[in-house]
Amino acid sequence: MPKASPGDRGFSLLEMVVALAVLVAVVAFLAPTLLSTVESTRSDATLAEMAQIYEAIVGDQRERFGYVGDVGTYPASLADLVISNSATGWRGPYLGNANVVSSLLTDPYGRPYEYYLVSGISGSDQLAIISRGPDGLSTNTAANPNAAANFTGTAPSNAAYVSGANNADNLVYPAASAGNANALNVDVLATLALNIQNFDSNSLVNAFVPACPNLYRVTVTSQTRGTAEVSDLGYAPGFQVDVPQGIYQVLVTAQNMAAAPFNERVTAIPGQTLTRSPNITGLDSSGTDQFVLTVTNKQPSEAIEIYQFASEVNATDGSGSLAANATKTYNLRACAQIFFKKQGATTIRDQMIMPWGNAAKLVGANAATLTVTNNYNLPNQSDTIKIYNNDIFIGDVRDGRTRSFTVGLTAGDVIKVLNVNNAQVGPLLTLVSGANALTVN
Repeated sequence: MPKASPGDRGFSLLEMVVALAVLVAVVAFLAPTLLSTVESTRSDATLAEMAQIYEAIVGDQRERFGYVGDVGTYPASLADLVISNSATGWRGPYLGNANVVSSLLTDPYGRPYEYYLVSGISGSDQLAIISRGPDGLSTNTAANPNAAANFTGTAPSNAAYVSGANNADNLVYPAASAGNANALNVDVLATLALNIQNFDSNSLVNAFVPACPNLYRVTVTSQTRGTAEVSDLGYAPGFQVDVPQGIYQVLVTAQNMAAAPFNERVTAIPGQTLTRSPNITGLDSSGTDQFVLTVTNKQPSEAIEIYQFASEVNATDGSGSLAANATKTYNLRACAQIFFKKQGATTIRDQMIMPWGNAAKLVGANAATLTVTNNYNLPNQSDTIKIYNNDIFIGDVRDGRTRSFTVGLTAGDVIKVLNVNNAQVGPLLTLVSGANALTVN
């Protein structure tokens, strides 16, 4: 039988032990690096998925508008991005390959994501997606952390968040920063402004002039929801409303026209003001309907006279000038230019365009400003309130926000608030001279 060569013999027990020891040493040396690499890969995957969730909610805010653009509000739960909640306008799923376990959207660690959402007062909202990281711990102990309303514990916008118990390895998107209090801010509202000019063929005018209040009605319809974000709202110069990001059809109808004079599809980009300035013909204020204007002369010791264009008009009781601190009513043509002059002089104390409808005017009253805070802010519901001054719309305030009104307000003006959802009116506020504040809860 041939004799085995040295190269053919097997490993000795000693050699195998030595090789195994070397292998164990190499694995022990490389293990932390390998584990770190695996953890880094999982962390990167989690952050990438969180970015996708964030964009599913608010889109890219330029061409795609996500859940907010379709539905008009934030989702109540992250699971709403994948599982239809029957909301009008829902066009999901907004995420591909999402991991949903027991109706909860989970991260690559197999744990439910946290959803942080706070509607800002007078500014942006704060929105963040949070993973509890490798240890699965968090100061947010909600049983359903997917629901924004359930968030508890330290807010991720708080500089002390990462030092809070159980938050050290949590991942937050967008990345919060102790030096940047606005890191989590997001704005999903756009402002729609209308500046309508109508051509008045009255021979005393014969020019384009600012449209008279309430001659035109405005409806703004979401193209995804098919519902009116703004429904048949009276127009007055300075018209501005806020709408969630998305695509809208803006329709303007006129009290004196059978056909709508303006109908345009627009894109509402968050954080921007979209202005449309239609020029509309078809008005002759010499023959418009007459309405009642109630005038109060707040001049302390001066009578005034009321002029429609260049002609003085008497009160409904047949009298002429209006004495100081007196109130009278006048029948005036809608859209006519009205001047309030010092008695027996050409000095103009005030002026206005007569609305299409009954109205009130205070002449000589001190200027006033108004700040309105809408504290309804109910989860997953838009509680917009409309603000009216003497029954003329002056603007709206979205839920959780504050807006200031400064143009044309005077002491004695009556402010009315209308809730869009329940159509209830209130409270009523009579302005005083200077600053006024109103909080609606």
